Amino acid sequence: EVNVAAASGVAHLLAPIDVYGQVLITKGILNANARLTLLSSQSESASIGPINTEAHIEGEVQVQHYISGDFPNPATARGWRLLSSPVFNHLANGTKYYDYGAFKKSMFVTGKGGTANGFDQSPLNGNTIFTHDQSLPGTLSQKFVPIESMHSKSETGKGVYVFSRGSRNADNAYASQIEKAPFSNPSGYTITHIGQVHYGSLTVAVANKGNSEDGDGFNLLGNPYPATLTWGALHKTNLNPFIWMFDPLNNSYFVSDDPATLIPPGTGFFVKVNSRRTSGSVTFTEGAKFSGAVAASMSTGSEKSDYIVPKKAIAQLVVSLKREKFKQEYKLLFTNSGKDEVNDQDALKIGDGFVNIAGMAGDTKLSIDERAAIQDSKQVKLYVNGWASGGYTLEIKGIESFGDMEVTLADNYTNKQQILTANNSLYQFNIDTNDPRSFGTARFIIQFAQKKQDAIPRETSMVVYPNPFLDKLYIRTNQDSFAGAVAIVRNILGKVVLKEQINPEFNNQEIDTTSLPPGAYLFQLIDPAINKTLATFKVLKN
Repeated sequence: EVNVAAASGVAHLLAPIDVYGQVLITKGILNANARLTLLSSQSESASIGPINTEAHIEGEVQVQHYISGDFPNPATARGWRLLSSPVFNHLANGTKYYDYGAFKKSMFVTGKGGTANGFDQSPLNGNTIFTHDQSLPGTLSQKFVPIESMHSKSETGKGVYVFSRGSRNADNAYASQIEKAPFSNPSGYTITHIGQVHYGSLTVAVANKGNSEDGDGFNLLGNPYPATLTWGALHKTNLNPFIWMFDPLNNSYFVSDDPATLIPPGTGFFVKVNSRRTSGSVTFTEGAKFSGAVAASMSTGSEKSDYIVPKKAIAQLVVSLKREKFKQEYKLLFTNSGKDEVNDQDALKIGDGFVNIAGMAGDTKLSIDERAAIQDSKQVKLYVNGWASGGYTLEIKGIESFGDMEVTLADNYTNKQQILTANNSLYQFNIDTNDPRSFGTARFIIQFAQKKQDAIPRETSMVVYPNPFLDKLYIRTNQDSFAGAVAIVRNILGKVVLKEQINPEFNNQEIDTTSLPPGAYLFQLIDPAINKTLATFKVLKN
């Protein structure tokens, strides 16, 4: 921690310091003098914490970024990454830029024109580093633009699409990475960025081509700080609520609308401008920095923080397709304001990896899919695919949120149906890559329908009211019918958030619900003596 007596005071680093934790500058100026190195490994990365108005940092800093490796078959760590730079090394007309020198010192960087344009020698001169230009026509991938030379630069706060072959300093690197196939599955390595640290806020403008094409509105940004950021803490204007990041293990994009999603330093990511807007912005702030420990190699949806259910959701499913270490998720939400047609509250699935799952809205594949609230029944078609023939698993979470609705997974390939419950939420199946009926969009449908209710005996009748409720909920029962019963309130993930014993002395029992946030809940009456659910109601707090 750096704390100088006066805000104008300067603390100079006179000897090299390597840091694995966090550097805090609470007051005064830290002059790093190119002697501060923020280390990074597979397990952790150092960072610079929030810098307030009484503090700042000057001089060059070395910031490492760990690139994961040694992926299991059939994946390879030789592949694409979304990256950025946590430092800047150029300033022109008030705009900060970073060059690609740090990338070339750590990996082979090839490109058109070869050595004449500063790139590494290569038989084919294939492009290694791409920027992204929203103004171009086409899909997201058609908007990637290769850098012209090693003299090119990117604005701080914007990302790049990079083909990582591994460390150029590895044994026999040129032969195993560039010269001849089969190429190596590289081990992990670090990129060391050297430059000045941006501190304070940074606003990056984003645009929308608006040609009714799949690539409209997507902009490639990059974390500008040597610190992990929290997605929900960034200030956004005219944007969808989603962040698209790249999972190098599954070789695919994953999408999140979780405000707690973490953006490690040195990482690039996509955002999307709303369809009816031509422009927007993202503002990075010191307050968006995350203070906890984060693995440097964090890059997949399964490694981010737990998903936070949006308060607007009436019910939600998270459907995961898994095989071995490979996983992809699809999220299906039902809301009062939702639409069954594709709109800005839906997140497009981009590309395919080793395992793939999406919901189908017409011919459009969605990774996050918001639909209109279910009235009587509804069905949603799934898209599934895998890299090879063999066994796969579907895991479905959030079934409890549907209350008295019956949720069924229909397998059109085997003509089987499985009613999904909290205790029966896995479905194992096989894909035959030679039989297109076993994968794609024709195999699985999730069906939602009202359960057939058995008649409730008069002597066990009860009423829960009001619904919706505010700070109090009332239970009206026959005086003796529910003696010893327990009232339980669960959130839509099935977690018990309130529990109260039923008092047989009262026909009308009051339950204090002030501690519950607005949202949908399940109210259940349980007989603990026989562990039986006597009644279930779906209730809503405004």
